[in-house]
Amino acid sequence: MIALRHLVQLPDGSEQELLDWLLNVPALAAKFRAAVVAVDALNQYEQGEVTPEAFGGRTVSILVGIEKRGRGQPDRNYVVSYRPMSSVVSIRSAG
Repeated sequence: MIALRHLVQLPDGSEQELLDWLLNVPALAAKFRAAVVAVDALNQYEQGEVTPEAFGGRTVSILVGIEKRGRGQPDRNYVVSYRPMSSVVSIRSAG
């Protein structure tokens, strides 16, 4: 298991911390691999040698989901997937 601590910039310019845990298990394999690709550590992954140091200080794009919880518990944000920043395109409106 690799524990990650993300500092997410919100639209209003403020920042929020978001925690995520990467596990190399079948149910989470796609998310784990996407995180590895996002930090350019695919070679390490293919050799079975991914370490937490591969993620430290890296900037990535994350897709955040919202888990709706009931019974008086607050909703929570969670990381759905990862992408390298090089694949992110800024779209601006014309006008």
